[in-house]
Amino acid sequence: MDVFKGIELKLLAFERLLHMHPEWHGKLALVQITNPPRSSGKDVNDLHRFVTELVDRINARFSVDGFAPVQ
Repeated sequence: MDVFKGIELKLLAFERLLHMHPEWHGKLALVQITNPPRSSGKDVNDLHRFVTELVDRINARFSVDGFAPVQ
């Protein structure tokens, strides 16, 4: 996971979109494919934890009938 690719910003924007447009619940998915981190350290670990928690939050809030919006 590259800390400069803006994954967290993409997820936050997707969460906002789903919040503002409930008509898209169960119809829209974000598929994010990432490469393993090229380095290790506190920054990378913190980002990974934040992104994982964000994905869990979005899926918990906006899942419909087993459909998870973030894949």
